[in-house]
Amino acid sequence: MSTRFLIVGLPRSGTTYLMTLINSHPKVRCEGEIFNPYGIVGAGWVNRDASELLRRDTAPKVYLDEFFGWKSFDGALAIGAKWMIGHHPEIIEYVREHTDIRIINVHRENKLAQTASHLKAIQTNQWATRDETKIDRQLIDVGPRKLAQSAREKVTYDYLFSQWVQSIENPVMTIEYCDMFKPGFNNNLCCFLGVPMTNQMASPLVKQGYNDILSRFVKREAIAKYFTQTGYSRWLEPEL
Repeated sequence: MSTRFLIVGLPRSGTTYLMTLINSHPKVRCEGEIFNPYGIVGAGWVNRDASELLRRDTAPKVYLDEFFGWKSFDGALAIGAKWMIGHHPEIIEYVREHTDIRIINVHRENKLAQTASHLKAIQTNQWATRDETKIDRQLIDVGPRKLAQSAREKVTYDYLFSQWVQSIENPVMTIEYCDMFKPGFNNNLCCFLGVPMTNQMASPLVKQGYNDILSRFVKREAIAKYFTQTGYSRWLEPEL
């Protein structure tokens, strides 16, 4: 029987990077946000058929059962998808009922970088890219308090996610964004999924934001001053 898993996390925490990294393994299939409110999002495809979305939304747990049995997954040693904030809460109960499902919990410690990435993605509608020439380098014009509000919301969501993860009996792998770029990560990931290690694993995505976090903003001085004075100067440092 194939390993079943779900990637959980907030937007811009690295879940898409992780999904593409996993999909580079020849024996693993990881689809996208199959419970996205606006479409059934897979690896390279989106189904927005109204009747199919209604069928999914009427019985999300049944749909997830069907998903894990898709014929297109034949031969895969591990099968998974992304489940995120704003998706069907019924899946929380489903995970508790199916303790074999492995959970990969992704979070991003630098909430200023995560917020900047989120704002830019909403602004440009570009959530991921494989082409550096298509990255939008226009600076983000937003004040420090709006940034702080969004960052605090993400801290709270991460905390609530962590409480849920600690309460379940399922196998859990918790990943911080920077962990995915460290030596040995691919091997640890394969061990958790119960699949053989391969040297083929590599994500095709490129980083969209400057590693110097302040370089992403127009109001750099005000942002630096506010986050330093409020005790979050670590978020101003380069992330990678």
